[in-house]
Formats: sequence, C-alpha cells, structure tokens
Amino acid sequence: LGATGVAASGCEPSAPTTPPPPRACDASHTECVGAQQARLYRLSGDYNPLHIDPAAARAQGFESPILHGLCTLGYAVRAVLLLCARGDAARFRAVRARFVGTVSPGDFVRTRVWAEGRRVVFVAEAKGGEEQEGASRMVIGNAYVELDRDAELAV
Repeated sequence: LGATGVAASGCEPSAPTTPPPPRACDASHTECVGAQQARLYRLSGDYNPLHIDPAAARAQGFESPILHGLCTLGYAVRAVLLLCARGDAARFRAVRARFVGTVSPGDFVRTRVWAEGRRVVFVAEAKGGEEQEGASRMVIGNAYVELDRDAELAV
C-alpha cells in the first residue's frame, strides 16, 4: 500500500512445470474456510488490512477481504497429507505451488490430487460460500508435494 519507486526485478515468472496428469484425480478433499480464518491467521504476523478490512480490499481491487496466500496453501497441503500420507506431517519433504487465484473467508476449497510415487501433484479450487453448484475457480495450480516415500491413498 502506497509504495513508490518500485522497479521490476528483471525476472520472468516461472513457467508452469507440474500440470496434473491427463487422467481423473486419484482423490479429492473439500473444506470450508471459516469466516474468521483471516483474522485468526493474522497471528502469523501478517497485518495487511487487505485480509480483514473491506475498504482496504476494495482499494486494492478485490470485492472483499481475501485469505492470506500461505493460509490457502496450508489448506491444500493439509488435504494432500490427509489423502496421501494418512495425515502424517512428518512425511512431508517439500512443496512447490503457483498461486493463480484468491480465496475469501467462507469459501469452500477443494484440493484434487494425483499420486505419482513420492510426488503428489495437486490443484486447489474455490467456490464462494453457499454456492456449491456451478463452476469453481482455480486458486493453486502446477503444484506438488514431495513425500518421504510413495503416497498411500486413504480412499
């Protein structure tokens, strides 16, 4: 907010490198983001008003406050661990993800996974609050979690 004199880094954004395999996902998990989640996530130290103040969100081009990106990633990675590592966070080794959209408090986040050995490719999509019908929007794409050993699907 209010930054001036910011110059381009000269770096190009990374190209998508981890698209989902050309088959149906192996499993999916949907979870509702609590209406107070962005307020709670401020405890991580990110006090940007974009996440809780409707006027600040509108001033930055959003209809309403949005969830912190790292919190969105947390929802998706937790889903991957629940679906492919029996919820055992000790099996987590690495994550790579590309943020491509936003999540608002009250949205439903659906994480779809494709187990590829130790690597679990995933995408996360969101739908607004009560609108469980209709199209979702991509929020994380070209992503994967690396596990300590092959994925164990819990479905």
